[in-house]
Amino acid sequence: MLSLTPEHAGIAVVAVLGFWILGAHNRLVRLRQAVRSAFGRIDEQLRQRHDQLAELIAAAAPLRADAPEVLDAVEAVRLEARGAADQVAQRTLQADRLARLVLAEKALRAEVQRLLTLVKAEAGLRTDERLRGAMKSLSATQHRLSAARDGFNAAVRDHNRSLRQYPTRLVAAMFRFEEVRDL
Repeated sequence: MLSLTPEHAGIAVVAVLGFWILGAHNRLVRLRQAVRSAFGRIDEQLRQRHDQLAELIAAAAPLRADAPEVLDAVEAVRLEARGAADQVAQRTLQADRLARLVLAEKALRAEVQRLLTLVKAEAGLRTDERLRGAMKSLSATQHRLSAARDGFNAAVRDHNRSLRQYPTRLVAAMFRFEEVRDL
């Protein structure tokens, strides 16, 4: 018969606790990496959309005479959104950078919608093949971006839920894991 001395029992408890902490830490690291990976898919779509918006602005150049402020506004918020996305790509999990990206994206959507409204009102531009192609490409990218954003938000929910669970919460606090803001 095997009997454990109090010393051996103490060592066994410490070993089990150590392995549990290691496992919980590794799980949190995997979840954090899943969030970063999910943002990578968003960033890919944001980069594509950035280029497509430049094409849309170029194709809508005839509007420059009638509404130059609209094209200038779209270009300004396009650059702001790209800069915000680049900042997030450097440090995906920082809430302030994600918040800046959310605000830039909201401003960009509003300005692009304003541009599209003007384009649709301009009879000569509605039939322009280059402009129609740019709008179609942009629309497809927006759908892919929405799907990537949903994937990112799901990864963020899993990450944050894991950080809130007890006793994993203790490991998260020990290693300074923080919640991530969704998009």
